Amino acid sequence: MVVRARDVMTERVVTIWADAPLARAQERMAESRFSALPVVDRRFSLVGVISLVDVLRHRDDPHAVVGDAMTE
Repeated sequence: MVVRARDVMTERVVTIWADAPLARAQERMAESRFSALPVVDRRFSLVGVISLVDVLRHRDDPHAVVGDAMTE
């Protein structure tokens, strides 16, 4: 049996703004039980991806936002 992406994907897309605080990204990941989120701008265009590892790497900077830690 061939497994296709549609067989395992979720239909509800959970995103985060690039200018959101890193703490909010961590909260959204925990709420959704995801380890990464797509990052969008205010036009809902994809600008990057933020992972839990990215958040943890920047946790010592209280002023860091998602755009500072994401992968473009």
